[in-house]
Parts: sequence; C-alpha cells; structure tokens
Amino acid sequence: MTDALVVLRPVRELDQRERLFYRRYFNSEAFTARFVGSDGIAWLRPWNLSGLRIPRPDKATLHALSELTSAARQFSLWSHEAEHAVHSYFKWDNVAVARSHMIDAGRLTRQRREAGSLIDARDSRLRTTLPFPLATRWRAVQAAPYDHSAYTLVLECAEAVLAYCAVLGLVLARADGLPLGPLRQQANRFAKGGSGPTFGTWGTIVSYFATAKPFRGLPADSPLVHFAGLARPEVSEAIAANKRRRDHNAHRRRPSPHETRSAVEDAKNDLLILLEAVEWLVDFPLRHIERSRWDTFEKLSHLSFRELMGDHNVVPLHDGTVDHIIEADSPYAVDQFGRYHLLRPFFVSLPCDKCGQLTVFVIDAWDPTTETATYLALDHAHTIELANQRGTLEQVGLLPPPTVP
Repeated sequence: MTDALVVLRPVRELDQRERLFYRRYFNSEAFTARFVGSDGIAWLRPWNLSGLRIPRPDKATLHALSELTSAARQFSLWSHEAEHAVHSYFKWDNVAVARSHMIDAGRLTRQRREAGSLIDARDSRLRTTLPFPLATRWRAVQAAPYDHSAYTLVLECAEAVLAYCAVLGLVLARADGLPLGPLRQQANRFAKGGSGPTFGTWGTIVSYFATAKPFRGLPADSPLVHFAGLARPEVSEAIAANKRRRDHNAHRRRPSPHETRSAVEDAKNDLLILLEAVEWLVDFPLRHIERSRWDTFEKLSHLSFRELMGDHNVVPLHDGTVDHIIEADSPYAVDQFGRYHLLRPFFVSLPCDKCGQLTVFVIDAWDPTTETATYLALDHAHTIELANQRGTLEQVGLLPPPTVP
C-alpha cells in the first residue's frame, strides 16, 4: 500500500512554530474538505496537491497561534491534574486519609478555578487586566464611598482612560504613517503657552481614530481597528455625559448632597460602558523597560522589563529579546503580534519624585519660555518637570515644527 502514502516535505527547514502551523492546517477542515469524496473520506492524491495554494504565515500569525496553543495546552494540563486529584481518592483504604489527600491534591485546582471566576466577573476583570494607571484608578472608584470624592474619582478615571487610549492611538497611527488629526491643535496651544490636553482634547483624539476616514478601511488585524468600538452610540454618549460632568465639576457646579449618590451611580455606569469598550487593551501590555542591551552580532535587544498590567505597580522583572533597538527607562506598549511601540514622549515612566512609586506620567503642559515640559501622573495627582524636550516633542507633533529662518 505504498502508493496510498503521500509524503509532504518542506522545501526548507521549519522552526517549531511553523511546524505547528502546518500540522494544524493539514488537519483542519479548511484543508481536508477539498478532498472529501462521495464516500465521505478525504483522499489526498499527488495530482490534487501539486496545484494547491498553501498559506505562508507571517511572524504575527505564528506568534498568535503559538500563544493560543500554549494556553490550550496549559488548560488541558490543569484539567488532567484535577481529574488526577479526584481519582486519588480511591487509592486509599482509610476514608479520612483519602478525603484529606484529595483535598490537598485539589487545592491548587480550586485556586485556579477561583482565579478564573474573577476574570469572568467584570469588575474584578477590569481591575486585574487593564494597564496599571487605569486599573488602579478603577480600584479607587470601586473602594470609594458614595460621596463627592467618589464622584471626582469616577470622572478622573474616565479622563485617564481617554488619555491612555488617545496616546496609544497616536503612537500606532504615527508608526503606520497615518495622519494625527487633532494633535495639531494641541501643538499650536503648547507653542503659544496655552493649556495642556483636557478631557475634551483626549476625547476628540479618540473620536478621530474611531470615525475619521483614514481609519475606516484599515486591515482587519490592524491594532487601530479597536477604536471603532468607541464610536458606538452608547459609548460616545457615555463619554459625552462624563465630559459634561467633568466640566461642571471643574466649575463647581456639583451635585447637591441629596443627589450625590445617584450622580455617582450614573457617572460610574457611564464609566463602565467606556471601560468595557476598551477591554482590548489587555492585548497591548504596558511595559516599563528597566534595562536594554543591544547585541550587534545577534541583532537583538536583551531586555529586563516590568509589565504594568493590573492594579499594582510593584511587579517582578521579566527578561526578553526583541529584534530591534529598545531604549531603557521608557514605557512601551506591546501589540497583539509582539511588536513594541514606544510611548515616549506622550508618556514617560519613572519613579515619582514625591511618592517614590513607579509612575506613568502623561504630557500636561509646556512652558515655551523655559522650554520645560510638565507631566502629570495618570494614576494620582503628582507632577514632574522635564527639561530639553523641545526636539522630541516637535518630532512627534506635540509642538509645531521649527520655522526656517
């Protein structure tokens, strides 16, 4: 029956991820359905295969497939451990000993179940999976009593979410050579010594990425397609409602004491609509790079970084490599394909001068006289000032380009 055996050999050596891709492809219905005969059996014949177009995955596809397969394998292992804990009960003659052993063996499984249930619960999921500045803001909202301080926390959280999304959109659009739209208006205000970005500024930028013509025909796997969800009526209405509340609060038009609880609830509900619309940020982990060393011969940057996801910034160092130069002491967002995007100078990440906490700061003001940039912490009220930023701000469009004499 050697004539019934078809051997497929790659024209070059495949790495582990590529072999996984093709094994999955050749076992998929998309492949076998082309060869199913009237008997319901897929017959693979050399003359049918010779003209077949075989997909060639790019690095991003291989990365996504590898991550998903690894997760599925881990879930399968956990399921096997849970079954083993159950079967262990029947290995003992003494019932008390058997029960104790099963409880001990299943302890980690139960902890995994509890952790998984937290991800299914919306409020806990937001607190544990969003980028740190947003997650810690949301935690403060959750813990606050229904008073005016809670009302302010809700509105500050909403503004932080818009600022974060706006900056990420600016960085991604700039990387793809797409127009930055409303950023020019803010650059002109900075150049004249005017005010820094506000709730309205960030909201306008986010709306631009969600609705403007250059962003409507993007490829389906472009990171920028996520912004379209922010154009849904219920989301745009929630953003507009909290902007009005923010403006009124800034001008001391606050809810009356007897209205405070309902005002907090309404603002919080609108905030939750916004947070649920940006849950895709979990696929763009925020990383503070502590150390980076470029190896010229390997053509790799060797990194040590802290992943600032969830509501705590005291997190362990991780190591990694990337095939281009990465700068140390800076914040990066990593997209769903593993590509690093520098967030500086819109954001900077460093220990706060006042509280000592590792903090992500957002550009807040520019003094054209002293040429000093003021940055505001995204998760609290402290600020820092950085000198010698003009050239960097001009390059990314936060200041108008220099005029030629």
